[in-house]
Amino acid sequence: MVSGAMEAVTADVAYLDDTLKAVSGSSVAFLVVGLKYDLKVWRELWPRIMDNAIEACKRSNSKLVFFDNVYMYGKVDGVMTEETPFRPCSKKGEIRAEIATMLLNEIKAGKLTALIARSADFYKGVFGWNIRKRGDGSTAFDDTTGQVSGTWVLGRPPSGKPGLLFYIMVDSVAATVDAVVAHGGEIVQPIGGDAPEITARFCDPGGNVIGLYQQPA
Repeated sequence: MVSGAMEAVTADVAYLDDTLKAVSGSSVAFLVVGLKYDLKVWRELWPRIMDNAIEACKRSNSKLVFFDNVYMYGKVDGVMTEETPFRPCSKKGEIRAEIATMLLNEIKAGKLTALIARSADFYKGVFGWNIRKRGDGSTAFDDTTGQVSGTWVLGRPPSGKPGLLFYIMVDSVAATVDAVVAHGGEIVQPIGGDAPEITARFCDPGGNVIGLYQQPA
């Protein structure tokens, strides 16, 4: 991004030379890479991509904005803040904690000006929701039907032991359970807990417990 203008370039950020060319001449670089949700791919590529982004920004004297998620926090007891320690409860969460720590160490050492922006991509990845920014800057969502919308509220503790439990209706609870685990969530009540109803309950990366429901055939 140069003087308010944006230039699109083709680069493979898994390679340093490509990353250097992409970042060269920019005042701010945005790292918004999305990788296949595969543990082997994440282990191989994420540390390399982060290392390349850091090195390229340092050489170009560019600021770095990294769009991340909350997998590295695991279950959080209380309000999530910038001081919340990383306690990942999944293999992917461990990788996210590793790369976030790489960037934070550069910031603390005064070697790089950067920030990490957390996102709600867990819900996008699991349910296919559209995630967007509202006019007031808050993060909002629209479900796949376009009939249900909402927003995430900051400054509140996670609902780990909800007094009121809401359920998300899905086409297949079994398939959604697999997607929850693949995206860093945890199943806290497997299918069968409310038989004959087809339900399950999961804990999202922020520590909130939510139900899944499938209409009977």
